[in-house]
Amino acid sequence: AIPSKVNQFDKLTTLALYNNNLGQLPDISGIESHLDSLYVDINPISTLFPAISHLTRLKQLGVAKTTVSEAEIREIEKLIPQCQILTQ
Repeated sequence: AIPSKVNQFDKLTTLALYNNNLGQLPDISGIESHLDSLYVDINPISTLFPAISHLTRLKQLGVAKTTVSEAEIREIEKLIPQCQILTQ
């Protein structure tokens, strides 16, 4: 689990959660205003919703080696068009 204290870093711009055996995106509502890079690679995450819908400032999202579907990736691309989604 990711400690809830991560939300105290309200100026955080990059969050890398590589290889943490996360099944879902943790609550990161406290840092969403400045976050521009999020990496959840190498986790058994199958969906990033609803948390991702609040991360409208994202410029880069890493989802390599997750189970996030192609359909969801296309939804994220529509929701956050400026975000580069890294799948490899």
